[in-house]
Amino acid sequence: MRSTMRVLPQSYYMLNKTKIPCSVFVTPFAEPHPQEDPIPLLDGTAGLVRCSECSAYMNPFVQFTDGGYHFLCNLCGAENPTPSWYYGTTNSAGVRFDRQDRPELSRGTVEYKVGEEFCTRAAQRPLFAFVIDTTRAAHQSGVFDAVLQALRACVEALRDAPRARVGFCVFDTAVHVISMRVPAGNACDVLMTDPDDAYAVISEANWLLAPASDAETLFQLLDYIASSYAPSTRPPPDYGCSTAAVRTAIGALAASGGHVTLIECSAPLLGVGRVSASEQSAVYGTEDESSMYLRSQDEAYYSELGVTCAMASVCVDFVVASKEHVHLAEQQMLASQSGGSVYLVKDGAAGLAELHAYLQTLVIREHYWDAVAKLRVSGGLKVQGVTGNGVTSDEQDPIVPMLDCQSSFEFTLDFPKYIEGNDVYLQFAILYPLRNWEKGRRLRIFNQRLQSTSTYPRLFKGLDGVAVMLSLARTAALQLDSTRLPDVRSNFEDTVETILTQYRAQCSASSSTGQLVLPENGKLLPLFANCLLKSPLLLLNEASRFSLDTVYPRGDTRAWAIHFVSQCNPMQFVNFVYPALYKLDPANDAWGREDPATGFVSKPSFEFLTEAALDLGFVYLLAGWRGLMLVVSNQVPAEVMESLFGVRGVTDEAMANGLMLLREGDELCERVNTLVEELQAQLGCYLQPAVVMRGTPKASLVMEMMTEDRIRKEPSFSDYLRHLHSAIIGNM
Repeated sequence: MRSTMRVLPQSYYMLNKTKIPCSVFVTPFAEPHPQEDPIPLLDGTAGLVRCSECSAYMNPFVQFTDGGYHFLCNLCGAENPTPSWYYGTTNSAGVRFDRQDRPELSRGTVEYKVGEEFCTRAAQRPLFAFVIDTTRAAHQSGVFDAVLQALRACVEALRDAPRARVGFCVFDTAVHVISMRVPAGNACDVLMTDPDDAYAVISEANWLLAPASDAETLFQLLDYIASSYAPSTRPPPDYGCSTAAVRTAIGALAASGGHVTLIECSAPLLGVGRVSASEQSAVYGTEDESSMYLRSQDEAYYSELGVTCAMASVCVDFVVASKEHVHLAEQQMLASQSGGSVYLVKDGAAGLAELHAYLQTLVIREHYWDAVAKLRVSGGLKVQGVTGNGVTSDEQDPIVPMLDCQSSFEFTLDFPKYIEGNDVYLQFAILYPLRNWEKGRRLRIFNQRLQSTSTYPRLFKGLDGVAVMLSLARTAALQLDSTRLPDVRSNFEDTVETILTQYRAQCSASSSTGQLVLPENGKLLPLFANCLLKSPLLLLNEASRFSLDTVYPRGDTRAWAIHFVSQCNPMQFVNFVYPALYKLDPANDAWGREDPATGFVSKPSFEFLTEAALDLGFVYLLAGWRGLMLVVSNQVPAEVMESLFGVRGVTDEAMANGLMLLREGDELCERVNTLVEELQAQLGCYLQPAVVMRGTPKASLVMEMMTEDRIRKEPSFSDYLRHLHSAIIGNM
């Protein structure tokens, strides 16, 4: 749990004056650090101790009274009798003597095995349905073949999951559900010919197969798809009915729940849910650009389908491998409401290799299906809204078909006129099933206490700069639905200026006007603000672009950024706004080595995101929202090039595009691979390092991420600081 403020203001007046957002971010399944203690697992099948008024769970902040026979709920203040089986003696301060022996009384986070009273439906099985594009673009880009190879690896990875089931569906101008004919034992198509009225043409039981027992049959189905939908066998169409195919797969899984993955290489111009917006370079930089990244007025189809998926526990992931505009703004709505993700496939061989790894990650990563969560707050505060994946109930409780270790919620709190008491307590509880191939459910509970204050210095000292900036970014992403992009940018900049102005006015009014004064825990606010204004979320396009290749960000890229910011966790957000740039200096042998005792991998020092930091004689590793990129030039020593890439030099662009980091090699190569593996563990194990050569068209991808430099009309970081300082002094 991560609050924007570790110390809350005692009144709404203070909060409104500073404009600091009051939110709590929760990443319930974040991977613990190797040196952290595991979350205690308790047996709650016999029953849990809860408050009779607000249903809060027993936690370390509960106060026992009457010698331990009663306890006061810290969230609502109600007095409750202690169950006889839970009674324990206390000291004069109301602290139980067995406190250290009970994790729920001594630890902020605990987990319970719970009984059947917490189960509203049967334990969900891990069911995976893959919807594959067979249009011309899929074949020409190599995505079709890469996907089939990746699905073979997925089947192999699920051999040890006895409850898992896998099925395949392909689409062109119609939907083809690939099934095994019984008792003949050969593959066949179950055809859904009317994409304007998509429905489930086959049941889940007759479609999905178990990799544990039917792996060879699944391989036969993949061979059948490869041969039957090859361009030489069946001329591929230019466009397909991807949304109709997704609806068909969702209908088949409606009764059981599951996971649908769409691999899309062309815009859904046919069938139900078709999009109509075409992309033209002339609209970028004009008032009409919003049609490229916003949902259209008629969004009922995707909205209703998303709610249906959430209620049926069906998660939908989108894998977009198209250079054309697919109007992702409409489709990502389905991914958001169903707990799914949106992944943009990169160009070239490195992109196909990453796609192969990403599809495997979707099936082998830890899944938490059919989750229901609730946040309880004391002090008169209430949950005003929730952002993140899934849908919300009438009580603002998230309902998500599937979560993973990076899924995050933001709870926006409704502040009262005055906070009741000196402390505010938060309790977040999430109910979820066990691992993919196990039965049963668990309840994970997080508890946190926040203090309140009536003084501004203490309020600003408890600021969490990353959480504040992420909350402002999510607000901007939501405002884009109804507000012009320039106005959203202006609102964002005004809020940042107000926060920093109030800090100077309330905490450092006597400082020299020539000195820029920033909060201790908010020193990175100007940097993050400047970088966010240059990100694909808020960067303004220039008008009169004559080629779509020169437009950045394009409509689908901005729509992806809106989706990403709306569901990412704080650490992902930092990587989004300020990627990590490492200088791989062979002479410095301190980096790229793992400490056997702690498991830490030493990293090179961070470089500033400016072109001046890129020395032509060195290789750099850039880790950001575009993935992992190794930046090289033709001035890198031949020995280093041969050590890392197996070539002594690069002669042309085609050769540069074919470069790949060697998996094995000398000491330098091993150290670079160790560093890459560490970043993959943090950012995504599917990420594959792509090599970018300075002086080639791909180098523009690197320059777009040098956010401390001037980008178009956006000032450099140093110029932005001067502008911000002038605005703060002017507001005083």
